[in-house]
Amino acid sequence: MISSILILYGSQTGNAQDVAERISRESKFLDISPRILPLDSYDVSELPRETAVVFIVSTAGQVAAKKLYRRLCSLGATACLDLGLGDDQHPSGYEAALDTWLPRMWDSFCSAFQWSFGMRPDDQGQLVDLGLPKYKVTFLTATSSLPVIIDLILTEEQRLQAAVEAAAAFRRVSAQASGQRVMREDETASVSEKAQFGPSHPFLAPVLENRRITSSDHFQDVRHIALSLRGSGTMECYEPGDLVNVWPLPEASLCEAFLSRLGLDGDTLIQVQANDPPAGCHLEVSIGTIRSFIEGVLDVTGASPRRRFFQVLSHFTPDTSEIEKERLSYFSSVEGRDDLYRYNQREGRSVLEVLQDFKSANPPLEWLLETCPLMKARQFSISSSSRMHPGEAHLTVAVVDWNTPYKRRRRGLCSSYLANAAPVGSQGLGQNSACSNQHSASKVAVWVEKGSLRMPMSLLVPLILIGPGTGVAPFRSFLQHRAVLMRCRANKLNSQSSPLTSEPLKESQPSSDTDIDASCVEGGNISACDDEVEPAPCSLFFGCRYRDKDCYYEEEFRKFQQDGVLTQGEAGFCVAGSRDQPQKVYVTNKLMEHELHVWKLLENHGAHVYVSGSAQKMPSDVLATFESIVTRKGGMSMEEAKQYMRQLEFKGRYHVEAWS
Repeated sequence: MISSILILYGSQTGNAQDVAERISRESKFLDISPRILPLDSYDVSELPRETAVVFIVSTAGQVAAKKLYRRLCSLGATACLDLGLGDDQHPSGYEAALDTWLPRMWDSFCSAFQWSFGMRPDDQGQLVDLGLPKYKVTFLTATSSLPVIIDLILTEEQRLQAAVEAAAAFRRVSAQASGQRVMREDETASVSEKAQFGPSHPFLAPVLENRRITSSDHFQDVRHIALSLRGSGTMECYEPGDLVNVWPLPEASLCEAFLSRLGLDGDTLIQVQANDPPAGCHLEVSIGTIRSFIEGVLDVTGASPRRRFFQVLSHFTPDTSEIEKERLSYFSSVEGRDDLYRYNQREGRSVLEVLQDFKSANPPLEWLLETCPLMKARQFSISSSSRMHPGEAHLTVAVVDWNTPYKRRRRGLCSSYLANAAPVGSQGLGQNSACSNQHSASKVAVWVEKGSLRMPMSLLVPLILIGPGTGVAPFRSFLQHRAVLMRCRANKLNSQSSPLTSEPLKESQPSSDTDIDASCVEGGNISACDDEVEPAPCSLFFGCRYRDKDCYYEEEFRKFQQDGVLTQGEAGFCVAGSRDQPQKVYVTNKLMEHELHVWKLLENHGAHVYVSGSAQKMPSDVLATFESIVTRKGGMSMEEAKQYMRQLEFKGRYHVEAWS
């Protein structure tokens, strides 16, 4: 009989982590000791010594579930049962598959390890004893050894600073509460590492510009946001394809409503620590006001809670409120799963709204910290070049705004926050903003990460860029960078042909013309051989609804065509306005319209293809279009065309960055 089980998860949106924690709870019920870790925190060399491992891997973002499965099989791992394939787009969410798969998982372990148990795990809302929460919360008072000064009227920047500090400290406490060994920061970080900005220490970037780039009568509000990265060190030297993480701040009025609903004083100081930290480790603690935890650690105004939250809420609803208690218990059961999905996920209900609906529930902070959705940074592709706009990072942000099936208006937390960000020195909100001025800010907490799209630095590599909607953001960065490279090339050729080559460059010349060393090939600089050959073709396929309403940056892209950054003619900058004519036209139609041009770039010139945008149908439709072009112009069968495209991906010539 096994006495322990290792649970590894790779999560993008929190679904995989939620499943992992559910398996951990069920294993404890069966007297099996669980170890639960994110995949990137596990020492893979230890894997051969493990007996039973459950992998919960997201298929969203950059988490490669299929590749992991194939690799495990190739290493000799034995699957105890078939894969559990959950889909959060299912009418009942991913739990529709999980609820039937988990019992079979325990049965398979029972068979594989001669393991017997009398009572089955019960994770469906009927637990009488929830056990100990993961966290211990201690209410503190100011003493001489712990001086506390609380400004009752915090500025937006002070709220932001308190929120990110609480989140950073809680992240270490949370890791320890999950059984991870957390090293002291002062033991693991060098002086240079401590100076770097990241999730534990975001940079407060001043907002330089915030303007709407869709017409005022268009349903979609899309913003061009310019942030200053001056003083952020290496962040200023981001590369095309990199990402900016933005830490959002919820509306103060909604956070105050949450505190009021639970009868909490937001200025009260608390200390949070793991209830059962790993033995032999120093104890991580997070200290801050309740308000800073509500605004920086928990997402109580944006994200919808998970089923576990309703189970806990039922436990903390008095028996005297029979109807509410029964309803919460029903929602947390398998039988109530579909109704919960309709009430909660499909309606996009927040924790605050659920608590307002179930007025008798009174969960303590310990359980809120464990079961509420955690605040997460949102990633945006940088839509500028650090060489064309030194010290700045531009974002192209679509403000999320929709109506639920019951006509309740929902707005995205982070996109609304950015849309309301007031540029430094301005008197009001972002241009054309329609939100409350309580939500405005002059600084935004950010850090930069490497993206999955890496631009070839040689001008001799042809590019086919496909970016519908805000998917065009990284390609604006590509094209600006390419424009700088071409300007450098032209300046160098001019200086070589001029008799005044010994004359130094004037100080007023833009730094973007001189910052690029013409000696490196792939290290991020212009290739030396690029000087002698004309730059390769570059085509941008952009998709929008109406050319006169939401064709972002059209004037800039047309200028790139004039300057030779994009190929001349319609195949250089091709716009698919899907609603400009009775029959809808998408980027896939435009690719087929220019199929000969596309095929020649692929087959004869070794073009690199980049696809960026929504993860729903667009990436698969674009791939199918390329396969069709290969069959039509390359004379291949469909199976040969599929293999051809797989080879492009394998060789690093077909790149996709998609998000849901």
